[in-house]
Parts: sequence; C-alpha cells; structure tokens
Amino acid sequence: MLEERVNLTSIIRREFASQIEKLEEDCRGVKSAVIELKTKHKLDLENHQLELEKLQTEKDIEIEKIGYRVKQTLGRKEETLIELQKQLEKNHIRINHLEALLEQQRKDFVQSMTSSTTTKKK
Repeated sequence: MLEERVNLTSIIRREFASQIEKLEEDCRGVKSAVIELKTKHKLDLENHQLELEKLQTEKDIEIEKIGYRVKQTLGRKEETLIELQKQLEKNHIRINHLEALLEQQRKDFVQSMTSSTTTKKK
C-alpha cells in the first residue's frame, strides 16, 4: 500500500510538473506575444508619426505654392490696372484733341458760312 501511495504521489507530482511546465510555456508565449505586439505598436506609431509629418510638409508646400500663385495674380492685376489707367489717360487726351479739332472745324465752317453769305450779299 505504501508503494501504491508513493506511485500515486509520484504520478501526481509528474502531472503537476507537467501542468506547471505547460503553464510556464504558455506564460512565455504570452510574454513573447506582448513584446511582439508592443514592438508592432511602436512601429505603427512611428509610421503614423512619419506619415503625419509627411502630410504636414506636403500641406505646407501646397500652401506656399498657393501663396506664390496669389502673389503672382495680384502682381498681374496691378500691372493690368496700371496699363488700363495708361490707356484711359491716352483716350482722354485723344478725346480732348478730337473735341478741339471738332470745335475748330465748327468755327471754321461757321466763319466760312458767314463769309460766303457776306460776299453773296454784295
């Protein structure tokens, strides 16, 4: 009976040792998985940070380009306004000149008409 008891104790100890070994192996696997997940998370976080920085840089470049185009457009607008003002001034001068010519022609015509009627009366 003592021998059976020793056998049974031995069997139970082996079972517990086997279960402990299996639990320790599972624990190592879980720890390994946790480490792997932490590493993957860190890499993902770094990748997201790099992508965020890249997007920010692209956005900054695009804003710079838009600013440059706006400045160019404003410059062209100013040039166009100056050119239109010059044309307007030239047109005013031309109108004044043509009005003066028209007035002179009218005076000449009136004078010639009055001269011709005076000569006809004589």
